[in-house]
Amino acid sequence: MGNCAGHTQAASVLRRPGDDLLSRAGFDEVVAHIAGINQAITESHKALRANERASALELQPSDAAREAAIRDVGRAQLHAREARAALKRQLGSDTWKTLKRQYQPRKAEIESSLAEARTYWIDAIHKGDVAPAEAAETAQIWDQGAEALRKRGVDGAFAFLDEHFGQLEHHLTAEQDFGRQAHSPLEWWQWLIIAVIVGVAVAVLVACLIWAGCSWIYSIFVALCWGTGLIGGWSGVCLGFTF
Repeated sequence: MGNCAGHTQAASVLRRPGDDLLSRAGFDEVVAHIAGINQAITESHKALRANERASALELQPSDAAREAAIRDVGRAQLHAREARAALKRQLGSDTWKTLKRQYQPRKAEIESSLAEARTYWIDAIHKGDVAPAEAAETAQIWDQGAEALRKRGVDGAFAFLDEHFGQLEHHLTAEQDFGRQAHSPLEWWQWLIIAVIVGVAVAVLVACLIWAGCSWIYSIFVALCWGTGLIGGWSGVCLGFTF
């Protein structure tokens, strides 16, 4: 009981500054939609596997289970659309207009913060429950998100998020096996969930530096782990963060 209480307290301490940054940066709604996507896809795939298992065992598959799975991915697509709308509102907000103006003079410091964040990311992948081939691909996603920021600043970070939320809508269809097709080696849905998590982390890193001197980079990841539910597409990485 004591260990459990200590774990909960540590999580609260590490998570709070990250939660504050996400909220102040206006990403609460986006993170909530990512959690909704993650949960809906996880439930959908569970129902699909049960149906496929029934067929493999020569049992009667359930039409209702497949229909429920389709409804779940539809819910995930809706969350993705709403997340894109929320991002558009944030990019046009006074908060992010100000951060965009302050980005260029702080670019060298942001590069240093990106390097520090990448160290945390790689360490979590190494410590987490991630298969070796998937670990390499998960590391590459961070580099792609960081490069979007380097090339186009805040606009690039938001464009990276918008693009990958849009791809979620495309891949969560029956024609694409509900996101389960291989991206190599991650499944597409896993790759896209991790990509939008990275996109949020990279964007909030800018706010972290400008507002707080980037004292709480690690806490951003902890807050994202808890905020998105510790399930689904990137839960293996979350296991590598100590909280």
